Parts: sequence; C-alpha cells; structure tokens
Amino acid sequence: MHGNRHTGFAALLGVACVLLWGCGAGTPSTPEEFFAPWDSLQYLSSSGSDTLTILGDGAIEYRTGGESAAGLVAASTLGDLRTAASKAAFGPWPQGEADAAVILISGNEPRGFSWTAEDQLSEGQRRLIALLDGIRIQARSEALGEGNERVEWVPTSRLMRGSHSRVAMRDARIIRNADALLLAMRELVGEDRVVLPEVDFDSEMVLAVFAGEQPAGSEMEVGANASRTVAGYLQVPVRLLPAGGDCPGGQAVRPYEFVRLRKTSLEVFFLWDIVPIECP
Repeated sequence: MHGNRHTGFAALLGVACVLLWGCGAGTPSTPEEFFAPWDSLQYLSSSGSDTLTILGDGAIEYRTGGESAAGLVAASTLGDLRTAASKAAFGPWPQGEADAAVILISGNEPRGFSWTAEDQLSEGQRRLIALLDGIRIQARSEALGEGNERVEWVPTSRLMRGSHSRVAMRDARIIRNADALLLAMRELVGEDRVVLPEVDFDSEMVLAVFAGEQPAGSEMEVGANASRTVAGYLQVPVRLLPAGGDCPGGQAVRPYEFVRLRKTSLEVFFLWDIVPIECP
C-alpha cells in the first residue's frame, strides 16, 4: 500500500525460500476448512512483475514491484484450488526458462510446471491457472489501490483481545465454527479454561488477528468496520502501534484480537496501518 500503510504477513522470501507454518506462525486454527496438501503454492505470472503465494491454510501473499497485499482466501476457493492442483501435472523443479510458472512446495520439496505458450498446458493446469489468476487480479487491485471503492460497510464486533498470544509472527485466521474457535483460543492464545463467546456460526464468522512479537508497550486494534469493495473482496483495517525504542522495565508483547462479523464467502484482505508510538 502507499505511505505508511502496509499489508500482509511476513514478506516473501523468494522462490526457493518461502514462509512455512513451521517457521513460527502457529498451528492452523481451522484444519477441516483451511488446509491444503502443500506448504506453499506460488504463481509467477507471465507479466513477469508479480508473484502470488497461497499458503496451506489459505493465507494470501502478493507482491508487484514495490507494492504488496495479503489476506485470506475463501474456504470455497481453497477447495477449488485443492481439486485443481490434484489434477495438474507437477514435475521436478527447477525446470528450464519460461514466461510463467506454478510451484508447489510440500515438505520443503518443490515441484512445478512452467510454460511459454498455452498449448504447452494440460486442461488441469489451465484450470488451476485460471483460479490463481482470479486471486492474483483481486490481490493486485488491493496492492495498487484499484477497485478499493467501498460498496458496503460490514461492522465488526470485538470478542476478545489481549497482549500475550502464542503467535510470534504477524498472522490472521478465519474461524467458521465453534470447534475451530475453541482450538484457536487454546492453541494460539493459550487459554486453558475456555469459555466460548456466543457466535452464531450459521450467519457469522470470526477473524483472529495477531500482531506477532512487538516491543513492550505496543498495541493493535481491528477496525470497527470492514468494507466490501467494488473489486469484490472484504477489506479489514488493522492498526498496529509498535512502541519505539527499548521501553524500560517491559517485556515484548504479542497483541491479538478476535472480532465477529457477518459470514461471507469473499476473499479477505487486511489493511495494516503501522503507526509507531513513544514508550508509555
């Protein structure tokens, strides 16, 4: 994004070194809905200037030039990607030079396919590329500020927040049922005695947002309103207030917040507004 507005989780580390859940982001909180048989699915489009990465639990990372966007793919879309990937022929990686490529990494083992012309692709590969292109176009719109015009406000309601999660890196999860909420509270927040907040999962869902490890005195808050945009995704504002310098007498914090909002099948992107503050 522009100015001091940053979107995303950890930055992409390149084709050969991608962010895996084992690197400290925590256990996925919705395994039955947000899980794919890969650590990373990476799409290097024929434009040559942008890279889309989808992690195994549906997290989106996108870069084009100096801009970036990140979010969460809808459960139905992730299911479609799983099916399409199972029918695409992945071979040993790296391969020869090409205009575009799709790379799947599982267990640190990369496999992929590349092409310079569409007639080199199988029908299964074309289907997977079409799905990835749809996500890439939305992510590009978010990164470049195109199509961000608001169509509708979507109010959020805070369920819980705190300063000491178990999630060391900036992260976010969509939670769509009570079992996943219980798992997130136990595994990601560390609540041993859990009293589940009231959520009607037939009509609502929960976003769990984690700031990762920050200096003592830092805070984070999810905006009171998300917005559905012209480009067809849900935009969620998150304000991170990292304390500057070494604050005396304090320990690092890991702020988190769970919010409830209307259930949607849209892809979700986060607007991280990072505003450094002085020590309290």
